[in-house]
Amino acid sequence: MARQLPPECQGNSSDAQRARLLHRLRQGPITTTDARHDLDILHPPGRVKELRRAGFVIDMWRVPGYNSNGKPHNVGLYTLVQEPPSATVDGSF
Repeated sequence: MARQLPPECQGNSSDAQRARLLHRLRQGPITTTDARHDLDILHPPGRVKELRRAGFVIDMWRVPGYNSNGKPHNVGLYTLVQEPPSATVDGSF
């Protein structure tokens, strides 16, 4: 994953996690489960909250999904609706 992402997306800091999530949201919707698994973001809702505070408009819907044991479980589906006029590449404040 790290080779495909810009340098600001690499690492485990909240800035890097936020940058990975924003990079992915710019490509299309993503579920909480996929953000945890594919982007290595432990708490995606926290990163979404930070992006919203920075002026990004992100919608969230509950959709059917599965937990790590394969049992049905509702998950959040996040969609980037609008970026602030002064949006940075990584979503930093």
